[in-house]
Amino acid sequence: VLDAMQRDAGPLAELRVDGGATANRLLMQLQADALQRPLLRSAQPEATAWGAAALAGMQAGLWAHPPEQGLAERYEPGPLLDRSAWREALGRVS
Repeated sequence: VLDAMQRDAGPLAELRVDGGATANRLLMQLQADALQRPLLRSAQPEATAWGAAALAGMQAGLWAHPPEQGLAERYEPGPLLDRSAWREALGRVS
């Protein structure tokens, strides 16, 4: 997925993540290591619901701009993992 995103958007220096799985610190660190990119976990774990509520608040005139979500944690990538076996497995199923 990261490769496809970078083909469309260019190089990504970091990734912002949200959702229930981001509560798992081990998973976030493994992803940062595997992708060799920092992961920035949102302080708001359900950004989609938060975004819908923020837009509704803007429409209702509660604020002109939605409040900032902020960041809860930053995961820095560790040593580069050997991705050759992973790419080989992907080649078998694609």
